[in-house]
Amino acid sequence: MLREALSLGKKIMVCNFSPTKIFDFPLKEFFFLKNPSYQDFEKKLKIILSLSEKKYFDSFKKKTNYMIEDSNKIDANDEVNKFVDNILKKV
Repeated sequence: MLREALSLGKKIMVCNFSPTKIFDFPLKEFFFLKNPSYQDFEKKLKIILSLSEKKYFDSFKKKTNYMIEDSNKIDANDEVNKFVDNILKKV
């Protein structure tokens, strides 16, 4: 759900309160916290809420579509049709 929220242009904050790494978010951006104290959690949440959406997304090292593409921007059927058309043109 966090990946989908990112693809829809929503701000997120990810926390893993367990020692297990399998629950870590794949992107280790500023919004990811690993076993934070309450003070760290509160501080990070306030920072994220205070940022405009533009500043929030500008601060990413990788583009958000690295995780999941916005389905409103790309139609999967169109992409498949283009791919098949290109192959058929070569035959």
